[in-house]
Amino acid sequence: MKNFSNKSFFVLVLAILFFGFKSFAQPGNGPGAYCMPLVSNVPCNQNGPSNSPTNGINDFIDNFSTSGANVNIVNNGSGCNTQIFPGNGQANYFNHGCGGPYLSVNPGQVISFTLQTGIIFAQGFAIFIDWNQDNIFQTPGEIVAWNTSLSLQAPSPPLPASSYTSSFTVPPGQANGTYRMRVRCSFNIPVGNTIDPCTLQTYGEAEDYAVHIGTTPSGTITGTASNNSPVCEGGTFNLNIVTTATAPTTYSWTGPSSYSNNSVQNPTLTNVLPNMGGVYSVTVANGACPITRTTNVIVVPTPIYNVTPLSTAVCQNGSFLA
Repeated sequence: MKNFSNKSFFVLVLAILFFGFKSFAQPGNGPGAYCMPLVSNVPCNQNGPSNSPTNGINDFIDNFSTSGANVNIVNNGSGCNTQIFPGNGQANYFNHGCGGPYLSVNPGQVISFTLQTGIIFAQGFAIFIDWNQDNIFQTPGEIVAWNTSLSLQAPSPPLPASSYTSSFTVPPGQANGTYRMRVRCSFNIPVGNTIDPCTLQTYGEAEDYAVHIGTTPSGTITGTASNNSPVCEGGTFNLNIVTTATAPTTYSWTGPSSYSNNSVQNPTLTNVLPNMGGVYSVTVANGACPITRTTNVIVVPTPIYNVTPLSTAVCQNGSFLA
């Protein structure tokens, strides 16, 4: 449960964090030249799986889909997207890029979308598209959609897990090319055009997609990541990625406890500890369109038992209670 009992202190801490991280605003660190959307509470599902009703944090985009385009995005049931980024730590962020769901549109098309957040906490949201391809989501000029209607739960953001449907228009004179779109949600924001695409927020998640005008992805590959967990502490788990990429192919794995592996397609980790459980991500590239996939590893800690006899004197062939 989110606790705002000491609101003044909370605001002060958030302000300090914001200005401390301001150097990461656009343009900043992260995949490509684009800024990394910062969130102070990671992962965006705690303490259980995404949409667990007992979670204290359930702030993410669960469903995002479009209609009206030549090729539409359908990315539903995605839950919390959180990854370890070398040099940036853990972030509630996923870049689908050209290898994931993408939009193919024409200038002037009206694109409808439906967005749904997690089941517990209400979110505001905003959608940005870098129409001038300068690696910066200009505000307010490149905010193409946001929550404006409070009819679902006035005077608060839309109800958690309720669908929000709206649309945006592709500029009529937009040139052919590939553009980046960012969808970002933020806890308890009544009007989404106040959401920044980059700066630190307390709870939320962001997802990036490619928007193609007059072109299609080149050399798109697909892939699915998995593992053999749950495994017990001290055991072994295997990370696997099945992909359509052809050689020569590179595989870059990252995960909890600063784990990284850039040489093996399907790594094996032995003598595992509980802190090695969590989300592992792998980026697959073969000179065409790279993709990133994630898989969640569960490590079960070894239970500890204390046996104390209730009696220290026992006759031969007798018994005692512990």
